[in-house]
Amino acid sequence: MMKNLENLTIHRFRGLQEIDLESLGQINLFVGVNNSGKSSVLEAISTYCRPLDPLAWLNTAWRREVKSSRKPQLEALKWLFPQNSTIGEFYQGEIHISGDGKFRVRELKAIYRELARTEPDPDKIESDIEEEEKQTVRGAELEMKATLDKEGQLSLFEREEEVSKNCPNLGE
Repeated sequence: MMKNLENLTIHRFRGLQEIDLESLGQINLFVGVNNSGKSSVLEAISTYCRPLDPLAWLNTAWRREVKSSRKPQLEALKWLFPQNSTIGEFYQGEIHISGDGKFRVRELKAIYRELARTEPDPDKIESDIEEEEKQTVRGAELEMKATLDKEGQLSLFEREEEVSKNCPNLGE
């Protein structure tokens, strides 16, 4: 059975907002000048097709990186999300993509939240640690949710209309 997407709307992904791709076929061509979003559309489709797989998302993000200058994992993953949303000093972004056709995923929503906490320096004895000797540990939380059609199922999830995966504390 073919897994065709007939229509796809990229509500929020990287720098894209409210992009409607209608009447998609087996083969589709995206044409545009440099930096117009062609690769971002393909990355959005890639994440939409693997909505609950953070490693697939990370691989999608890393495909753009020059191998000798790889960013930390969290930075690479963060760039899949729109870059205009911070809460205080921490970044929070949301991806939203929806589609229809002969494909089990109807909607993808994901939220990336930067987190930080202070911890004692592991090289110090805990009773000797003063407040300024604590180190800040940064991480992120990735919440992923996919809404499926009535017949759909994703790998470990059978016949659920909505499945989600929460990946807390993705540390560097």
